[in-house]
Amino acid sequence: MKYFYNTTKAICILSTTIIFTLLLSRSNAQTHFVPGYVLLNSGDTLKGFINDQQWKINPKKIEFKRSQQEKVTLYSPLTTSSFRITNGDWYISFTGMIDKSSWSTANLSYNAAPDTARDTLFLSAIVVGKASLLYSYDNLQRDHFFIQKDHIIKELYYHKYLNNDGDKAVVKANPVYKGQIIAAFADCKDIGASIMSIPLDYNKKDLERIFQRYNKCKNSGTVYTKQKEKWKFEPSVIAGINYSFLFFKGINIYYNDAKFNDKLGYAFGAGINSVIPRNRGKWSIYTELLVKNYKSTGSGGNLVDNLNMNAVYGKINIMGRLMSPDGKIRPMAELGISNGFAIKMNTNVLPETRKYEQGIVGGIGGRMNKIQLEGRMELTNAMSPYSALKSSFTNLYVLASYVF
Repeated sequence: MKYFYNTTKAICILSTTIIFTLLLSRSNAQTHFVPGYVLLNSGDTLKGFINDQQWKINPKKIEFKRSQQEKVTLYSPLTTSSFRITNGDWYISFTGMIDKSSWSTANLSYNAAPDTARDTLFLSAIVVGKASLLYSYDNLQRDHFFIQKDHIIKELYYHKYLNNDGDKAVVKANPVYKGQIIAAFADCKDIGASIMSIPLDYNKKDLERIFQRYNKCKNSGTVYTKQKEKWKFEPSVIAGINYSFLFFKGINIYYNDAKFNDKLGYAFGAGINSVIPRNRGKWSIYTELLVKNYKSTGSGGNLVDNLNMNAVYGKINIMGRLMSPDGKIRPMAELGISNGFAIKMNTNVLPETRKYEQGIVGGIGGRMNKIQLEGRMELTNAMSPYSALKSSFTNLYVLASYVF
């Protein structure tokens, strides 16, 4: 914040945007019912709507209803064998032993064997076939992979532990999963003969590849492969107005407290919104190129009159954006940094001017279909290159965008 002397305004923009973002984030935690089905342990299939939260940590219960108007019913892995989002993720019920140890170095023990405990949850299907690869992510921020074969599900264990190496402890890994896979795929000689010579790290890519090979070897094919969700890119064009306030503050007697008339100007440009995968379109990184002007006159008291400023800036803004995933009108909030470059700078205010300015920018708004409206506030360190004379811009924007 060393670039700003107007701390009150900086706190105002930050506080307003953060509060709005928190409120919007809280509202986004609401339900999101989409078509899907639940397969009960009795063999019955219930078609309806599932509250899909695109879970990062695998759920232990889900909300289901037969119609949008019906009351919600909770289902757990104890009452269902699986559930699936239509044209989307597939989850398999599991009750069994899971390695509960952490992968964090600070929490490792000296026990080389997996530290297992019984758990019940829904596992995300990565590959479904004669041999299925399933996955979960827990609140210890570690991965778990499972094999399902002949209707039996077991975790593929990968355990980290500490081992003494002289006078210090080093982190070791016990890749139990490799032996488990060799044993499970022993009925396919091609895989058994090569499994120790191919890359087989404990990750989705390597494990999915070996499971696909096994299913092909057994001439069973693969029923389902989870598709990796990709980044979504939304280009847009922007046009609007800016209302700017320019201030100077310092020990220079000529320009101290110089005041300029507040002026209305234009703003236009183009941007691209990069939507982060698996968050229902809520979080994204927004980057834009914006052109804005500032043309005004002012005075510095009794010593300096007839000051003028005619500037045009090209700005590169990078912001984190939170947008409601649902609704006809989707509220949003954004906050980030701005970098401005003077395309034009005609002024008699300073003997020299800085061509590059930095700032913080935040805003709130909403989108309906392809049209987006927003209000922004930006604080920058403006054009003074002198340490004894600080400058600052406060820019207010009203912008309309068309999103392609």
